[in-house]
Amino acid sequence: MKRIFTKIITLLIVLFACNAYAQKGTKAMLSNVDTIYLDLATNISPTYQVPNNKPVVIVIHNLLPSGHYAVNQTRSLKLSGSLPVPAALAATGIDPCTGLEQALHDAKTEAEIGQLMTIARTNNCDFYGKYLTATTSDPITISKLNNEVFTLTITNLDTKRDWTINIQTEEKGQFVTVYGFTYIPFVFGKPHTYYAQQNLDSKGAPLGTYTVAPGSSESQAQYAPTVAFHYITKSSGVLSSSFTAGLGVSLSSNATGISPVVIAGYSLLYNQNIGINFGVAAHQVTNLKGEFTNGQLLYSGLQGNDLNEQVTRFNPFFSIIFRFGSNPFSAKKLPANSNGTISVGTINSTSNTGALKK
Repeated sequence: MKRIFTKIITLLIVLFACNAYAQKGTKAMLSNVDTIYLDLATNISPTYQVPNNKPVVIVIHNLLPSGHYAVNQTRSLKLSGSLPVPAALAATGIDPCTGLEQALHDAKTEAEIGQLMTIARTNNCDFYGKYLTATTSDPITISKLNNEVFTLTITNLDTKRDWTINIQTEEKGQFVTVYGFTYIPFVFGKPHTYYAQQNLDSKGAPLGTYTVAPGSSESQAQYAPTVAFHYITKSSGVLSSSFTAGLGVSLSSNATGISPVVIAGYSLLYNQNIGINFGVAAHQVTNLKGEFTNGQLLYSGLQGNDLNEQVTRFNPFFSIIFRFGSNPFSAKKLPANSNGTISVGTINSTSNTGALKK
């Protein structure tokens, strides 16, 4: 008997713990949902921001009990009012709820419904709960938004009035353009310039042959103005760090014409205006053409362009970077008066139109 009693007590404790855990999980699940209440009797805010990957529930209030509504839902990729004055109460000594239910039934606009419902709520009219249910939509649940814009359009099919709101995920950060002066030392891929050196006989007289020989002076580094991109997050403090990539133009005298430079690495930006970046640069250096070798015997005197060519090599780089309010290399233009319109388009991923269930 004692053993049976002990088992019953143990089972009750386990059931109590499971029930508490289930309630805790349910509360946590409900608390992980954002609810947006739309009051058609007020000026609806056109834009709402919600966290990424979090479900959203929309509830619409002050629908006309006898009205007909349609709701259009659109999800698109994201490439960042005051209440009306309530109607005057009835004169002192007269029940303010008298005739109010009929007025609610006969209301013609959402603003009128909102005013009358405020009076009914303030005076605890017994029919307030019934009309609150009749004028409130079922919840519209939105799955998790991931860098998207959700557009909801509510249409009164009788009066043809529309309400449109946009729900978008908050910005995590922003790319900014930084300009830098980049130093590229020749650590791995070094330039080598060659020329045709004329051979001499034992008495120092020139012969009709030449030898491929390296130049006596070679640069140890390359310099380039660069333009790169740095990502500043919302949580960045005084010092912002980011992966970076950019382009530049070589200033090396060894390069013929314009010599492009591509950089990729890491950047540090102080107070969003000045900083450094470093990493690996792909750039062009001068080297001996593949059909020649150092010390090769030639029977004609070739020019430098005949012996040398530009090849791409990889070396480390270091830059001092600045963020300017505008492109420092563009010409200044005076503002001009102009009139026009701007059209904005979005890429729709899903679209759903249907009647609103009340």
